[in-house]
Amino acid sequence: MLFKLNSVTKRFKGPSPLRFYVFISLCFSLLWACRDDHVYSENLPRDSNEVQEQSQKNLSDAFDTELLPFWEEWFAKDWRYLLIAGLVSDSLFEKVVQLREANRLHPSEPVVLLQLAMAELLQSEDSILVDSAIVRLQQLRRIDPHNGVPALLESYAYARQAKAPEARTLLMNIPEPMKGDFYYDRIEDAVLGLLQHSGQMNPFRLMQAVELYRKINLPLFEPIMDVLYTVFLEPLPSRPYDIRIRGLDAARTMYNLGYDLRKNARQRAYLLSGAYESISLGYLLQLKSAEFLVLFHRAFENKKEARRVYRVVQNLQLDYADYLGSSPLQDRYAYAFVESWSKLAVDSPELGYSQALAVARSWPLWKELMEKGYPPADDF
Repeated sequence: MLFKLNSVTKRFKGPSPLRFYVFISLCFSLLWACRDDHVYSENLPRDSNEVQEQSQKNLSDAFDTELLPFWEEWFAKDWRYLLIAGLVSDSLFEKVVQLREANRLHPSEPVVLLQLAMAELLQSEDSILVDSAIVRLQQLRRIDPHNGVPALLESYAYARQAKAPEARTLLMNIPEPMKGDFYYDRIEDAVLGLLQHSGQMNPFRLMQAVELYRKINLPLFEPIMDVLYTVFLEPLPSRPYDIRIRGLDAARTMYNLGYDLRKNARQRAYLLSGAYESISLGYLLQLKSAEFLVLFHRAFENKKEARRVYRVVQNLQLDYADYLGSSPLQDRYAYAFVESWSKLAVDSPELGYSQALAVARSWPLWKELMEKGYPPADDF
């Protein structure tokens, strides 16, 4: 190609410096024409029919491979692939290895730091991994100081190391205004961004991306509530019987954090999850905190306050049951999108792949996705 360009410039009649300028201009024009549009384009998804050979196949025969193996082949060094692969892995060792590599490639990404710290902290008894998790959580608190989630996790880590004063001080000094964030929107950004970056943005691959996202499990969060029982009820050497204020403040901090998780999740526009994860974890924190307060007030024979908080627990349980009864996993777009593909494959197995894509482009999730951007800085 460069030889042909050089031949063209030789035909240009003019001084040698001018011919050289023309040659360089043609080279840059060629590079611009061959640029990767789905990486350097505007911050909107682009519809892709993917491999043209698939267009002649029936829907039942097209694309029998899943997304993750394809992404592993082409994007093994993309931090987004490593994040997703780590989150869906059932092996703690593989999860930690994948997330550590994602952190090495993208060291200041909050969702990677948080997920890696939770993997090291909540799924292992290794003291070395606990120390590693503390370092990552400290880095995350510097990046996002108002987020109470890393402070809670770090406090739990100190509790496991029998460092009650450090745990107590950390959790009681979260900067205001406190918020709760597990960064599930960034996981969604990673899935959709990688789908776009791979040039596979079409309705069938989007359905596979939804199914892949649903394989991500909620963190094992129940053990963290031990902070309330092991840290804030541990007596201070100077005032061994003064635990009322510490116990109340600890439980209220957890309760408010749970409330913020639910509120912030509902204020965001999710496509793949419906905010189920953050809302469920918010309910869990509030329920555990309120249950602790019931026991706390009973221990100090404050029956009136114990009854009041017990009613709060009952109301929370009813609210959570109503939320689960509303089928949050079957959110309005994503679940319907997957179900529609399944129904289409059953009802019209001989439908051509291109025809199936045309049908799916009229479904709500696809239309909303076409109006949703993803951070172009995630690409490299």
